Amino acid sequence: MIQGKGAVLEETSGSASIDGIGVWVPAGRRPPRGAAGEIDWLLEGLLSRLILSERFSGKAGEVALLAAGRRFPAPWVLVAGVGNEPVSPGNADRALKAFFAACASLGWKTVALELPDESWGERIERRLKKEAGRGFRAEWFQGRGFLPQSTLA
Repeated sequence: MIQGKGAVLEETSGSASIDGIGVWVPAGRRPPRGAAGEIDWLLEGLLSRLILSERFSGKAGEVALLAAGRRFPAPWVLVAGVGNEPVSPGNADRALKAFFAACASLGWKTVALELPDESWGERIERRLKKEAGRGFRAEWFQGRGFLPQSTLA
């Protein structure tokens, strides 16, 4: 077990089945960077095309579901907007609420979830405690390598 700032992480084998991958995209950041940028590249610019066509803007609380294809450890990628950078606590909360509402409506139980930075750990942990009643689990990753390595409990 690893203690992070505001979050408890448990090691996992990474072999557990996940329903989807969750990443965060700020408004006005073009092209997408980090995990969102890697996913965009692997999907041959699909996220960039959504942004350029104004079908996704990165506004806090906005979500987009992308078919992941065979290059991913999950069949779907759920992209959530976090608003302008630096991300305010209110925008972070809106993004998390919209993200987990989308997961619930999709019937997802397990997601590989990007932790944008350490300040999000506490917020995500609180939200996961609310989601635990429906058996939800999130595996955490940070940065570009989106294969899950730890579980946020």
